[in-house]
Amino acid sequence: MARYPGVPGSIGSWVNQPRRPKVGAWPSMAKLPKPQTAPTTTTTKQPAPKTTPFAFDPETDPYLQGLKAQQQTDLNTQAAMNLASKKRILLGFGSQELARKLLGDDPFVNLVSANPDTSTSTLAQTAYTYRNKVQGFNEAENAANLFYGGGRGFGLRDLAHNNLLDVAQQTADIEQQLSGYDENYAAAVRTAQANYWNAVMQQYGNWLQAANLR
Repeated sequence: MARYPGVPGSIGSWVNQPRRPKVGAWPSMAKLPKPQTAPTTTTTKQPAPKTTPFAFDPETDPYLQGLKAQQQTDLNTQAAMNLASKKRILLGFGSQELARKLLGDDPFVNLVSANPDTSTSTLAQTAYTYRNKVQGFNEAENAANLFYGGGRGFGLRDLAHNNLLDVAQQTADIEQQLSGYDENYAAAVRTAQANYWNAVMQQYGNWLQAANLR
């Protein structure tokens, strides 16, 4: 047979071809590592929890905020009325000491007076009465030619003591009257707070009912 390189069927077409590797030169498929597969797990789908589209917040509830604002307005009005009543009582009583104790540096304190010559307050009238009693007592003692001896001294002491008792009793009565305004205001605050929290619970119950219907 003729040899013609590169011509199929001739000797040269296969003699000069490169040798193919033996089958045994390739790695055996049995020795190749098998691909690892991830283990399969079975999961049970849990039902999604029921959620609500919003949360209950008293600070953003329109009704509750309106109620709180109205309550605060009412309390402020009562506080202003109480202060006006206290000033009227203090002015009528006439004790600057007591007025300063309750009002501090309020200029109103300067209007309060117990001067019997310029004021008609309770203490001013008490001072006027005491002054007249002392004057009358001294005139009686002078008319009896009893000058400043032991008897006159005891008499003046008793008048002064009784005057102090009168002032002390009048002061106690006024302080009790003034404290009544503070007690009434404190009771109004407690009532407002109780009404507010009752409204909060009512609104919360309404919110829960509406949320369960969704």
